[in-house]
Amino acid sequence: MLEVVSCVVQFILEYHVSIHTFGCIFFLSTRKLLTF
Repeated sequence: MLEVVSCVVQFILEYHVSIHTFGCIFFLSTRKLLTF
């Protein structure tokens, strides 16, 4: 069970930047759509 947890943590740490960037782009796109 501990191995799975550490694997998930490593996955989150490795892809956190990509997810955060995607989230920012999605947020900005949604704001533009709502503005128009």
